[in-house]
Amino acid sequence: MKYIPILFILFLLGCQQNPNIQKQIELQESLLDSKYRMMLADLDLKYTMNPAKYMGLFEYIRNLDQRFDEVQKEVLVTDGYGDKSKEIVFNYYKMVELGLTHGYLEDEFKKCRECINDILLGKSKSMEERKMTVLFLKTCHTSFIEEIIGEVTNHDFKFNKIRPVVVEKSNKVKLGEEYEARIFLIAIDTTKIPLYKIENCEVFLGTQGEGIVRYKANSKGNHVWGGTVSWVSDQGVEVVMDLEESFIVE
Repeated sequence: MKYIPILFILFLLGCQQNPNIQKQIELQESLLDSKYRMMLADLDLKYTMNPAKYMGLFEYIRNLDQRFDEVQKEVLVTDGYGDKSKEIVFNYYKMVELGLTHGYLEDEFKKCRECINDILLGKSKSMEERKMTVLFLKTCHTSFIEEIIGEVTNHDFKFNKIRPVVVEKSNKVKLGEEYEARIFLIAIDTTKIPLYKIENCEVFLGTQGEGIVRYKANSKGNHVWGGTVSWVSDQGVEVVMDLEESFIVE
C-alpha cells in the first residue's frame, strides 16, 4: 500500500486535472499490474503441481477478479447509484468480506468502499478522481489477494535447490546377478532445517539436510520403524508429518 497515501491525499483535497498526477496514476497502475501478474503466474504454477490443494483458491480469485473488473468499469462510467450499480458493487464487497481476516485490510477496504460510494452517489465525478479511486481499489485488491494466497501457501516449502538421489536395490550383488538402482531428482528448501524424530529420538543429519536412520540387525524378521518430520513455517506454524517404514533381517 506504499504508493497510495500521496495520491489519495491529493484526491481528498479535490485536485483538478493535472498531467503529472495522471502520469503518477498510470505508473502506479503499471507497477500494480506487473506485481499482480507475477502473483497469478506463481499461483498457476502451484495449481498445476497440486490442483487438489489450490483449486478452491484458484476459482475464488478468478471469480473475484471478474467482479473487480465489473466494479472498475462501473466506477469509471456510472452516472448514478442505480440498482445495477448496487448489485455489481455489493457482489464484490460480499466476496471480499468472506476472506477478510486482517484488521489493517478491513480498514483499507472500509475507506475504499466510502470512496466508491461517494462516486456512485454523484459526490465526485471528475475522471481524475474516479481513476484515483480505481487505483486505491486496485491496491486494496492486490494486497488482499496477496494475503489470502499467503494464508494457503504458508506451510509450503520454498524449494531453492535440486539434486539427484540414487536409491539402490542392493549395494551387493553376486557374479552374474543384475545390479539395479533408481535415480530421482528431489527439490530441497535449504532455508528450513526439518526436525526428524524416530521413535522419540532425533536422527543424524546428512550433508544435504537429510535424516539418516541406522539400526543394527540384532534379530531376524520384519522390523517396523517410524516417527515424525517437522518444520516451522515462515508464519511460525509448526507442521508435523508422520512416516513409517520397515526392513527385513534374514
